[in-house]
Amino acid sequence: MDGHKHVTAGVFITGTDTAVGKTLVTAALAWSLKELGLDVGVMKPVETGVAKGQLSDAGRLTRAAQISDSLDLVRPYAFRLPIAPLDAARTERRAIKIPAIMRAYRQLQAQHDLLLIEG
Repeated sequence: MDGHKHVTAGVFITGTDTAVGKTLVTAALAWSLKELGLDVGVMKPVETGVAKGQLSDAGRLTRAAQISDSLDLVRPYAFRLPIAPLDAARTERRAIKIPAIMRAYRQLQAQHDLLLIEG
């Protein structure tokens, strides 16, 4: 141990609405950075509109980054309805807990040199 703390860089990708290209931009960044030889992780803390048997945004991101991190880590919260996250959580009678998101974030951060987070 050299006494220095390993610090992972992170980039947060956000947009003002649904279907504005956040996943496309994040996936393109992940793929491009991976092609440059960087160890890139991805995260989408809360995803709505998740349907069984269909590729989700989190799945697209893991494919683009060419990683095998579990979807439960990449996407701590998944909801069926394609509506705002808090509304989707209320509909499913679940709560979104920031500590759970932060645990997943820290684990991914420890595993990768760069972490792309889609909001």
